[in-house]
Amino acid sequence: IIFTTHNSGIIYAVEVLFPDGFDVSNAELSSVFNLGSGQLYNPDSGQVLRYVLNDPVVVPSGRAIVIELSGIVNIDQAGYYQLTVTTRSYFEIIDGPVDSNLFAINPLLTLSSTSGSAGAEVAVVGQFFGANQDVEVTFNDVPIDYLNVGEDGAFTIVAAIPSLESGIYYFKATQEDGLYAETSYWVYGPLFYLDEYFGIAGMDVNVEGNNFAPNVNVDIVWDLGGPTEALLKTIATDGLGEFQTVITVPDVDFGEYIITATDSEGNSDHSWFMLSEPFLGTEHSKNIKGSTNEIQGYSFSAQSTVTLTWDKDGVNEADLGSATTSSNGMFTACLLYTSDAA
Repeated sequence: IIFTTHNSGIIYAVEVLFPDGFDVSNAELSSVFNLGSGQLYNPDSGQVLRYVLNDPVVVPSGRAIVIELSGIVNIDQAGYYQLTVTTRSYFEIIDGPVDSNLFAINPLLTLSSTSGSAGAEVAVVGQFFGANQDVEVTFNDVPIDYLNVGEDGAFTIVAAIPSLESGIYYFKATQEDGLYAETSYWVYGPLFYLDEYFGIAGMDVNVEGNNFAPNVNVDIVWDLGGPTEALLKTIATDGLGEFQTVITVPDVDFGEYIITATDSEGNSDHSWFMLSEPFLGTEHSKNIKGSTNEIQGYSFSAQSTVTLTWDKDGVNEADLGSATTSSNGMFTACLLYTSDAA
């Protein structure tokens, strides 16, 4: 509380009157500035707090007196309120009663959960709103309900989280006099994963989705370029908005493709998959006789035998053995460079 004196005088006590409904019975004095030491009282257990100086002091006009209090319980109804301050000598008022500026006591808004994915249902609970006030409830600044809170100033509604990108959004409830309560909600955007991002036509790929709407269908679509798409599978999410399934890579030209998962609520995420012509990679680009080198093969036929040869001079070939590809057309072989194949 900051009070600027208007008159000069000997101050013995400063009285602060709180509005009805505030509980000041357990108030404590935290600090005092520009005034002498003293004691805090709650006379008659009413709404007045009285700070009584140990020794009265002469205070000139224009002095800012600061009294910091704690332990005061706010009123249980949102609204605009005022405090009233009076300075006194032993026998008369020096300044006051002086009303403070209006200050706001805002209502309270809580959620049954503070994070989730699109489509999740959240209970929004409002408390301590002004009696019989009309209240507008919004999410991400979009109105979702308009209601009257009644005598108890409380309400509960259930809201479904719309399709949004990952991020923090806000529920806000505003009563007709402009006082409001606000609380945040973290939206988890949908995520779509493949366990492999490289392979060949016909191979099976495990896919997983999280943070989609619960208990809805998800279409998994292969983008063939332009407006052309191929529906690979439709799968239902569980109660948490998750799914796991297997898709088969279609027989398409080599290249990079986009695979998109979209649920019936419009939540969507995508990943990519690469089909390429067969090629080889080596662990080392240079070797000496008697050393080994790991060879990796990509985009060969699935579960087939690959013959490895060493072309020494462009004419003569040395047989280095064979390897078996996996279901995605990959293989790894460890080769020993001998004097006959160097």
